[in-house]
Amino acid sequence: CVCVCVYEREQLDNIPPREWCSRRCQSPVRDHNMRLAGVGLPAEAVKTLRTKGIRSRAAYLLQQPDWIVANIPTISAEVEAATRARIVADATAIPERCDEMLARMLGATPTNDADGHSAVGFTVVTTGCTAVDRVLGGGLHTAEVTELVGGSSVGKTQLCHHLAVVAAGHHGRVVYIDTNGSFSAARVEEMARARGLSPDAVLPAIEYRSVTDAAGLLRELHQLRATAATAARAAIIVDSVAAVFTPVLGRQQIKGSAMLAEAGAVLQTIAAVGRCVVLTTNYGYIDKERGAEKPGLGPAWASVPHCRLQLNRDASTCVSGRRIVTLTKSNRLPTGASAPVCIAAGGLVDVG
Repeated sequence: CVCVCVYEREQLDNIPPREWCSRRCQSPVRDHNMRLAGVGLPAEAVKTLRTKGIRSRAAYLLQQPDWIVANIPTISAEVEAATRARIVADATAIPERCDEMLARMLGATPTNDADGHSAVGFTVVTTGCTAVDRVLGGGLHTAEVTELVGGSSVGKTQLCHHLAVVAAGHHGRVVYIDTNGSFSAARVEEMARARGLSPDAVLPAIEYRSVTDAAGLLRELHQLRATAATAARAAIIVDSVAAVFTPVLGRQQIKGSAMLAEAGAVLQTIAAVGRCVVLTTNYGYIDKERGAEKPGLGPAWASVPHCRLQLNRDASTCVSGRRIVTLTKSNRLPTGASAPVCIAAGGLVDVG
């Protein structure tokens, strides 16, 4: 078992190797979960780190990457990025009971057992659009990462605004991370009024955060992760992951892939620990060999979303706002279900 304390980057040097963790897993914190050995660093690098007071994985994460590269001669930038991603990936493997997993797949809520142990419930959150809810088997599931894929100007940000309004108006607080400068408070107000909601209630419930690069997005995600267990959030929306990671992947493939893997692992942890809806957007491109549209960001990101929706223009009509929503990936449902929707003043609405 991996102690949840590692996620929160706490100093673990003074915790006895077999002290029981009372945070989540109720299992002993074993020494091998804290030591730097086993994460791919050269033995000489581990020894040098220890002389500088960095003796645990948590202590390593607390240091800035540039400082480690500058002060540890045997660690290059590529090795440092890979090591950091390995530590985060190991730490974010959250144990899950089988009844929790079954309940999540069925959209149910596990009940308390005879000993009073309860699994945190999984909730289905309506999108506010019957057609989209039907494609998703009832709505968006908490504790899952849902990805929306589509081409340029197809309406991904409109759906993000739509979900933010519905979640803030009916379910609770929303964190909206904008990486491409497309968030519009005026559009949120318009959607809220069209749906019969008070903008004075909806707008304060949406926490807007602007990010311009991959490092900034990682900082925001780690901050959200640190409070995931205690902060009550209905949804976290990231529009978009691809906007900040595509440039990094193009220039620094190794480091960029490691940072992308870290972002994916943290997003999954936020969804699981916070039991909230997590929605991200990604661009789509045409696979020349198969002639079909595929999500971007490559194999490093492909396994991160639990559920993926494809948004395309409806070629069967000349109505500009008509779209087709298709389920292309799901851990719970058979894929291929689709439904027509229309982008209107109130966001996404059913056709007909």
